[in-house]
Parts: sequence; C-alpha cells; structure tokens
Amino acid sequence: MAEEMYGSQAAGSSRIGTIIISVAAFIVLLAAGLYVYKQYYGKRTLQGFIINRDITVNDSLEYEDRTIDAKSWEWDFGNGFTSLKRSGKYKFNTPGVYDVKLEVDHELSNVFRVNVRDTVAAADTSIIIDGPARGIVGEEIRFSARGNGNRWEWRFGESGAVDMVGPEAFYKYSAPGIYTIKLSNLVNVTPATLKIRILPELADTTTIVKTDPEAEAVKAAKQRVYEIRTKLQSLANGNDFNSLYYEVLQNYLCNDENALVVINGNKKTDFYKYCTHLQFEKGVVIDELTVQESPNGCATSLTIKEHFKLD
Repeated sequence: MAEEMYGSQAAGSSRIGTIIISVAAFIVLLAAGLYVYKQYYGKRTLQGFIINRDITVNDSLEYEDRTIDAKSWEWDFGNGFTSLKRSGKYKFNTPGVYDVKLEVDHELSNVFRVNVRDTVAAADTSIIIDGPARGIVGEEIRFSARGNGNRWEWRFGESGAVDMVGPEAFYKYSAPGIYTIKLSNLVNVTPATLKIRILPELADTTTIVKTDPEAEAVKAAKQRVYEIRTKLQSLANGNDFNSLYYEVLQNYLCNDENALVVINGNKKTDFYKYCTHLQFEKGVVIDELTVQESPNGCATSLTIKEHFKLD
C-alpha cells in the first residue's frame, strides 16, 4: 500500500515538473518573439496628417498626430507660431504658402505644405490683382490677373497710359512714390485697383568680412552681399516668399537654413525665422547688411540693421 502511495506521489511530482518546464519554455519563446518583433517590426513611423492643405484665411487648419506611444509634439506653422498639442485647429491671418513642420518626441519629423488663399478681392470681386504692396525703384516687379477676361490692360500709374497687355505683367518703376495700379478687361466696366509703395533704390551701404586679399575676390563677395540684401528687401516688400527664400538659401547659404542672423546688434535668430519675420512684419527696411563667409564662399552668418517704415 505504501509503495502505491509513493508511486502516485512520484507521478504527480513528475507531472508538475513537466508543467513548470513547459510554462518556462513558453515564457522564453514569448520573450524571444517580442524581441524579434521589436527589432524588425517595432520601429515607429510618424503618423501625423493635415486634413485640408488648401484653405483660405477664414478656414481652420485641422492637424492631428496618431504616432504610436508618442509623448511630445511640436507643430511649427511656418509663420513663427507653434503648438505643442497632439491635435487641434489653427487659423492663418495672411495668405501665402506655408511649410508646416511636425516633430514628435524630438526624433520623428515631417513637413506639410499648406496653401492659404485670400478671400478678399481687390476692388472688383471678378477681377483680382496678384502683386506686392511695396517695391524698389528699378526692381522688376511681377503682377498677375485672376478672373474672367479676354483682353487685360495694365496701367501702373506712372505714364498715364496703358503700359502692358496680357494676364501677366512685369514693370519697373523709375521714381519712388505711391501708385495706383489699374487692371481692366472687356468684361468688367470697373477696373480692379491695387496701391503700391515704391521705395528709393537701395544705397550701396553693404560691408563684408573677408580675409581673401585679392581685389577681385573681395569685389565678388561684396556683390554677393548686395544681391542677398536686395532679395531680402524684395521679400520684405511682399514678393513671392518661396522663390526668394530658396534662391538665397541655395545660392548664398549653401542650404543652411539655421545660419545665424543678428538683428540690430542684440536679437539673434536663424535664417528661416528671419525670412518669416520679413514676410509677416510689414514695413521692414534693411539699412545695412554684413555677411560672414566660410572659405568656400558660403554665408555662415548675417548681421542686419533694419527699421520699420511707417505708412
């Protein structure tokens, strides 16, 4: 009888041991599987999105991020404003094309291009003049017409006559002042109008920090500084942001959008933020520009003196 009880106890212990070994093996396999999944399939991808990228200044931009296990967010709306929320709504006050940047957990990022259209027509709702509000004497300024028409006639207010015909026009003013541009066609009786302020031609007050003693090299460097200043002033005058921003960035800063910019001796920022400052702070006049260049000719820092011109 004792032998039968001992045999039963031994068999029970053997079964318990087998169960324990099986459970331990399952846990090991599960841990290995989780490790392999994380190594090969568990890498996160950014899951941020913007619902509508073509809006007007009265519309709300709806943004949201669904990145797995995300803990921090930064939405940069391309105009100096940011949001640290996962999702929300934002309204742009000024029309234009904006690069909205999303950064998640300081490691994942993406850029969304948003087109913000104006809802206000210039004088006539069926005819709109697209063009800047400021310019410089001698600068070629681009204007374009939007609306229905068969024959577009442009009067830029300087000659008193029709200056150009067609849906797109380029014009250079010869004297400073405030001019009223008139655009008419064969459909509308009342022309569209746009006021533009033309500033005097920039004086050559640029300086350059350069160690190359050769006169031709210094002359070429000084010319580059003058070109940078002229293009930045054109951007401040309301001309196309993207074309001017990327032209300076690629041709003069070697694509370094984080290049240092010092404003009026005390305020420091980077090149991208300075350009958005020029776009949205109306009436900026650049008085003086100093450029620090690397040996390969890339601008590494800009020192700028500026003021605001009152209307």
